[in-house]
Amino acid sequence: VMPARVPPAVPFGLCSFVRRAMRFPSTPVGASVLRVIALFKKPVAVRGHVIPARRYTGWALIYVLVFVGLPVTVIGLMFDLVGWAITVKLLGADCYGIGCLFD
Repeated sequence: VMPARVPPAVPFGLCSFVRRAMRFPSTPVGASVLRVIALFKKPVAVRGHVIPARRYTGWALIYVLVFVGLPVTVIGLMFDLVGWAITVKLLGADCYGIGCLFD
């Protein structure tokens, strides 16, 4: 005689966690994106205190320039120097890059 319910292959607590994690969202993904964008648009009230809506600040611009722009520029400069060294020093070319067009 087979039991009425077959025990899960994973531990009981983990089984309910896996079941919850594998559920598909009830709303379309686009709707949740609109909800997140709406958080940036309107001010939020917390216990009666109105918190201003999120906005970009001067510090955000500085952080992006320092932590994104500067590293990308430095990495590009390093690649350019390596390309110049290979072309001019190792291969013995007279010019490198756009400068060759005006030679």
